[in-house]
Amino acid sequence: MLAIYNDYVADDFEGVVLFGVVAVNAWSILAGWLMNRPFPGDFELTEMGIAIAVFAFLPNCQLAGANVSVDIFTIRAKPWQIALIAALVDCAFAALLIWRMWLGLVDYRLIPTSPAFLKSRSGGLYFGLFNAPPPLLWVS
Repeated sequence: MLAIYNDYVADDFEGVVLFGVVAVNAWSILAGWLMNRPFPGDFELTEMGIAIAVFAFLPNCQLAGANVSVDIFTIRAKPWQIALIAALVDCAFAALLIWRMWLGLVDYRLIPTSPAFLKSRSGGLYFGLFNAPPPLLWVS
């Protein structure tokens, strides 16, 4: 099931998100140039779209072993030593992410804010509650 996800769904999803980011930026540039009315919130949507696409690519790279590595320190290490170092670095990075996400959650709970353009007048549309699509949660 995971292999099917990685081969078909993830690649298509990442491509669609990146195409959407490019379309929003092109629309904003053209609307700003032609009508002097750029797309409101293009910076925030670009930021969110690129973050989603990058974090959608990361599990594929990790599973395939295609991440960039520098072997200055591990050039003479045995494969099991490299795997141990990689596991320790992965655990440390996961702990760092959990710690920072926890602090972000605490800040969000204390002061729930959102950009005005992401809310409708009735307060219905809000992207902050859906920052990670479900397929990303399945892989990670």
